[in-house]
Amino acid sequence: MKQLRITLSAGAVLAAGVTVAIAGTPFGGDDTGTVPDPAHKTTLKCEETIGKAVGKAVGCIAKCTAKRSSGVFADDTAEDACEKNLAGKSCLEKFTAAGAKAQSKDTTGGCNCISVSGLATVIEFDLDSMNNAVYCDTTSGTPFGGDDTGDVPVAKSAVAKCEDTVNKLVGKAAGCIIKCHAARASGKLADDTAEDACEKNNAGHSCLEKFQASVAKLTGCPPCLNATTLASTIESTLDTGNSLTYCASPSGAFLE
Repeated sequence: MKQLRITLSAGAVLAAGVTVAIAGTPFGGDDTGTVPDPAHKTTLKCEETIGKAVGKAVGCIAKCTAKRSSGVFADDTAEDACEKNLAGKSCLEKFTAAGAKAQSKDTTGGCNCISVSGLATVIEFDLDSMNNAVYCDTTSGTPFGGDDTGDVPVAKSAVAKCEDTVNKLVGKAAGCIIKCHAARASGKLADDTAEDACEKNNAGHSCLEKFQASVAKLTGCPPCLNATTLASTIESTLDTGNSLTYCASPSGAFLE
């Protein structure tokens, strides 16, 4: 089963025009990215705002996917409009606007290391191309089509209910992990150990423990859907892609 990915490979990220910080305090552990200088409050706020917007965009695209799955959207064209082309009301148009607004408020320019358009491309490409990690059952024989992988589930089936719910839970887990990253960036979580606890090991209260517990309660899920694999992939891809948002360098040194 292919894994759900929310970030591209390093080479594709650079091709998308995303700048990568090469100086500053690393997040540490399995996280990429640079912890913002506490003195640069406007940059910290900007990066946190864009990080939050990423989570919101992921959740929004999940809703577009669910509408395609349930038949509310008849085809890939309608789903794509929901995701990125709807007279300013699509998921990624709203994300891009929110990112530009956040950057305009950082007069230091530190937050300009983020390529908002590059991030939008990353979010759409990976969620569309890897949605077969959730919509993995091929019983219907009806592919999502276009740039989406996976198969549309049989209407009103138990599999459809399960896959649609997991799709929603993936977005919720992603948003939760992004909040853990923001807490680490702001100093609310002191180190990588505390952040990892927030993400996956907190006596049942972490993002991924809640995700797996919620999936375990579902019925009618196809054998191809693996909650453990999904949880691991959500964490690893968001941690690896953290530098796309938390890229500002206190020294001002960047690799273009």
